[in-house]
This record gives sequence, C-alpha cells and structure tokens, in this order.
Amino acid sequence: RKEYDRFLGIRDLKSVQTKKLSEILRANESCAYLRGHTGRPTGSIQPIQSADDFRAAFPLTEYEDYLPYIERIAAGEKNVLTTEDVLCFQTTGGSTSASKLIPYTASLKREFQNGLRPWLCDLYTNGPGLGAGKAYWSVTPAIHERRRTEGGVPIGFEDDTAYFGGLFERLSGILLVTPDIPDGAGTDDFYRITAEALLRCRRLTFLSVWNPTLLTLILEYIETHCGAEKRAFPQLKMISCWCDATAARYLPKLRALLPHAEIQPKGLLSTEGFVSVPILGETGARLAATSHFFEFLSAADGRAHLAHELTPGEEYEVVLTTSGGLYRYRTHDVVLALDRTPRLRFLGRNGKVSDLFGEKLNERFISAIMETVESDFCMLAPETDYYILYIKTETIPLRFEEELMKNFHYQYCRDLGQLKPLRIFRLTGDPASAYLAAAAENGQKLGGIKPPALSLTGGWTRIFEGAFVHI
Repeated sequence: RKEYDRFLGIRDLKSVQTKKLSEILRANESCAYLRGHTGRPTGSIQPIQSADDFRAAFPLTEYEDYLPYIERIAAGEKNVLTTEDVLCFQTTGGSTSASKLIPYTASLKREFQNGLRPWLCDLYTNGPGLGAGKAYWSVTPAIHERRRTEGGVPIGFEDDTAYFGGLFERLSGILLVTPDIPDGAGTDDFYRITAEALLRCRRLTFLSVWNPTLLTLILEYIETHCGAEKRAFPQLKMISCWCDATAARYLPKLRALLPHAEIQPKGLLSTEGFVSVPILGETGARLAATSHFFEFLSAADGRAHLAHELTPGEEYEVVLTTSGGLYRYRTHDVVLALDRTPRLRFLGRNGKVSDLFGEKLNERFISAIMETVESDFCMLAPETDYYILYIKTETIPLRFEEELMKNFHYQYCRDLGQLKPLRIFRLTGDPASAYLAAAAENGQKLGGIKPPALSLTGGWTRIFEGAFVHI
C-alpha cells in the first residue's frame, strides 16, 4: 500500500529519475563496463553528476554491444556489467542472434517488483472481487528444460513465484493457481496440466497471460477435452493480457469466450525491463518511474528526451538503464505519450519485426538464415497463425524452420500451438518482378523498391506464381 501510494503520488518526476540513475551508477561503479566507459581505473564515476553527464559519457547501446560482457558472465566471471552477482539469465528473442541472454540481479528483480507491487495493490484494492478467489499468472515459459551456462549461471527462474518475490512467494499456495509443469514437458502436457489446475480451482477470479491467444488455446483445450460446460469460470472477474499493437486483433475471440470478465490491457513489460504500470480506470499505463532510468528517442527528430520532457501526442522509442547491467539500452519498443504523467500506450516495435503472437522475428535474423539458402528469390511472410517461406529454388530448404526455432520466442509460440508449422511455397515465373509490381501499386517508388527477406504483410499467394510444397 505504501509503494502504491508513493507511486501514484509522484509529482517531481525529474528528481525521482535522477535519484534512480544515481543509485544504479553508484552501486555498479567498480564493474568492468562502467570502468571502461569512464576511463578511470579505480572505477570512480564521481564526475557524472547529472543525466546530461551520463548521456555525454555513455553511448546508446544495442544487445550486440553487450555480447563480450555476456560471454564473460556466462563463463563465470563476476563484476562485469554489475558489481552484484548475476542470479540467472532470462532468454528473449534476438535480431542478429537467435536469442538473447539478459542478466538478472537481485536489484533488477526489485526494480521489476517496484512496478509489479503498485499494479497488484491497485488490482486487489480496486478490482471487482479479485481477492475473493485465486489468480493464474503465466509468467515465464513453462515447457522448456532449465539449463545452466558453462560457468554455472542458471538460465530462467527456478519457479514463476520468484518473479513476484517476497510476500507473494510465501503466499503463492494461497493466492495463486500454480500448475506443476515438469521440466521438459511437451505441449499436450502443458495444456492438460494447466487446464486441470484451473478447473480444480473453485473460485478463479483473475487470469494473467501475455498474448490473448494463449488463453484462448487453453480454453479450447478445456472445451475439447474437459467439456464445454466447464469452460466459463463463472467467478472470473478480470483478465490481464496484451491488448495493443498486433494483439488487438485477437481480443474479440477472447471476449466471446469469457464475456463476463473485464479485460485490462497490460502495461509495457519486456524481459529487459518494466516500463509502464496499468491503473484501473485510466487510459494507457503510467511510466514505472521507480523501476529504471528512462530515456525516450523522439520518432520525429531522433533526439533523446528524459521522462519529464515528453510531449503528449508524440511517439518515442524507449531506452533503459537498469540495475541488471543495461546502460542506455535501446528496446525498440515505440510508445505514444498520452499526457505528462506520463501515461503511455504501446504502439509496436520499430525496425522490421513480425510479431503475431510475441515471436519477434526480425528481418536481420531472417536475412542471416537466408544467406545459407541457395535461391533466386526468398521471402518470409506471415499469415493469420503461421508463416510462409516463398522461395524459388531447385532444392527446398527443409531445415529452414529449425533455424527459425533457434529464436526463443518463435519456438515458444510453436510449442504452445499459437503458431502453426512453417509452410513452403515454391515459386515459378518471375517473383522479383511480381513483387516490384505489387509494391509499386501500393505507392512505393519503383526505383527504391528492394524485395525484403521479411514481409510484414501476407496474401502473397495471390500475387506470386507457384504452389505449396508438401513436406
């Protein structure tokens, strides 16, 4: 309650954010990364007195900038990106690499909880009867065996309740429905165990998932295997899920399946950071100002703005500095500033990323796979719930989806059944000319059109000549 009141009561956003930056830098001043950027062997960063000093001394970063440091941590080295020990790595999708390992420290967990606790307090204080029953939270992928790096660093949390921390961990048996999914469980096991656990709960009042399609798949499993009459969860009061960007198209089906439950859009959360907190009755979500230090790159001019400098109605890319060892890290998540609180609405990701269900396929990643394929023309494109590889070649690349599965989130969406298997469309005729004609018809200047490795739109079977290959 105190954290909730403090969060809602933020008035001097600049001071809150300056304090957070100072805490992060002071706590990690002796780590290798900060020493390397300040140029001071002792690790002292006393000259950095303000956000402007920090931005002058440190460049904007991408994940690839951290790879040498991540490898050192994975090998067991300490004091690399943070002075604090790394508790584990969390996995997320990459662009040039198949997946990314994000280091988690105790302080980073606390930063996530700084956003999570006000949200939970708001839900259970102002939500309609949520405290009268139990909740199901789908937090981390549940059907992959947990591993360790060569240096012994765990990959993934031991248990989903570790995400909540503190009191929630101790009360998880009372507050949460926790399906016991064994390591290495298959898709059918995941749905069966989850469905059985939900049906055993007499008063299920809250469901939290990431993409709404996961919940619809669970409900369809229950209808098929457990009887349609058990599907409704009559005590259910609220669902939390993604509602913005590409997830919005799947909400009507979820509302039809559970028409009596309110749907609250999630704030912006990623493996790297907790960006915004939804508050009941408000549009958008409030910046998680006590979680990390934030900057925002203007879509209009590319300039970096601090949180208190946002202009309502403008679009920005989120940049994070966290206690997990990310410094001025570009998330490529784009938000719309709704007011000066600031409240934000997630719009999508910049760069060329296809993200039907959270798979986050990046064109650079797809291009790297295609470099191993001999073809005259090659393009990947999404349809409703699967991808099509359009390719003109004599030799069909049967292992293409195996390469896609190296993207952690793509594999997760495939394992859960959100994405169906890749289909291959063998091209005939002149696909490059067909693509150019279609792009020109859509208003692109003919001289600047280049066939992409990844199209963000589907429907290309109506444009290209060829046929599907049965594999």
